[in-house]
Amino acid sequence: APKIWWLAGLGATGNKLLEEKQEEISQRLATTRADEARLRRELESSRRQQLKRTERAEDQKDQAREEADKIALDLSIAQQELELALKENEGLALNREELETSLAQQQEELDYFCSATIR
Repeated sequence: APKIWWLAGLGATGNKLLEEKQEEISQRLATTRADEARLRRELESSRRQQLKRTERAEDQKDQAREEADKIALDLSIAQQELELALKENEGLALNREELETSLAQQQEELDYFCSATIR
């Protein structure tokens, strides 16, 4: 207990004051300890909540990465399909040109034979 030297010489009144002062100090100490315990609990609770928030953020980040990877894969597939379709279109355009050329030649031959037979 703290020494309060000036109360020592006051006799019974001093003892009573000393006891009251010690009781007040004990109550303040108990209050301080209770406050400290409460603050420690609050701090621990805050730490747990922060940890949960951090874990949720990490989970969301991982999900976002997975989704971005999926979108990138889908885009890559779509680009490949587009390139394939463009190649197919080029092939069809060449076939059409060949068919048109062949048809024009056959039409010329037909016209020639028709005009030759009529003469």
